[in-house]
Amino acid sequence: MNTLRSRALLASAAALSGLLLSQVPAAAEPAASPAGSLDFDMQVQQKSNWCWAAAGTSIAVYHGTSVSQTRFCQLAHDESGSGCYNDQGNLGEVRWAFDQLGYSAPGNYLSNYLNFGSIQGQIDRDQPIETRILWSSGGGHMHAIYGYNLDSGGRQWVDWADPWGSNPRYNRSTYRNYVDNSEFSWTHTLTGIAR
Repeated sequence: MNTLRSRALLASAAALSGLLLSQVPAAAEPAASPAGSLDFDMQVQQKSNWCWAAAGTSIAVYHGTSVSQTRFCQLAHDESGSGCYNDQGNLGEVRWAFDQLGYSAPGNYLSNYLNFGSIQGQIDRDQPIETRILWSSGGGHMHAIYGYNLDSGGRQWVDWADPWGSNPRYNRSTYRNYVDNSEFSWTHTLTGIAR
């Protein structure tokens, strides 16, 4: 009889604890963040044609690599000595510099722009993106994308940095406007850069 009573008491206690637990609200699952921004510091380009080197060096420094713009330029252009020519560079050369710095993933060079979901993925993986833009007036330039935002109205935004000395360093624009606007269009990308 004591065993039956013990079993009955245990069953009652289990039922009561189940009832009490069912009344405690469950912790809410964290929602996917509609925004992401990296603590990214864009260097001012040290020479007139070094936007690519400034953006690349800034990304390298973000990943914890100590490198100067001059050294980054030397690695990209296979130069040595105390300086580096004030030449333009492309994202393939930027990728080569990351490879020479020993990066496990020196980046994927794309002859296109990224969709917004890919930008979100890169920023969420702690990876700034180097972009090449084409000025409407002619010529190219390099930027870095370091953040994104999806506002309550569903508009997609990107945070981007510009190394040119007199331009605003940190900028925000809608994704669509960054891809193509009256001043420039985004033409090439170096994405997936990881140490």
